[in-house]
Amino acid sequence: MLEKYAATLEKRGVDPCSSQILAEVLESFPSSLTIKQLARKTGKSERYIKRKVKDMKKDEIPIQIRRGSRTNYITTSLFEPVSWILKEKENAEMALEDINKIEFRFDRSLVFFTPHSKS
Repeated sequence: MLEKYAATLEKRGVDPCSSQILAEVLESFPSSLTIKQLARKTGKSERYIKRKVKDMKKDEIPIQIRRGSRTNYITTSLFEPVSWILKEKENAEMALEDINKIEFRFDRSLVFFTPHSKS
């Protein structure tokens, strides 16, 4: 279900592949996915997935790599996308407040009237 919404899970600065990885991991929550499973689901190499996950960690996206006995597992938190949505809502509300405070100056010389034909 969440893979359909991978684009909406994007955080500013996160590329589409990282968003797809995040969507896949969130879809499997609370279970984790192996790097091999993610590679198969995204069509990317395991090495590429591992590098993307490390990059996401550097960008402070709460995604973890756990080492298992045979493979690495990727997990994340369901609460992070919600916090992004709430933060964006807060930013949008502040922007709307600023827009409402703007006083528009009306210049009549810029208004063009088109004559209506009389029937």
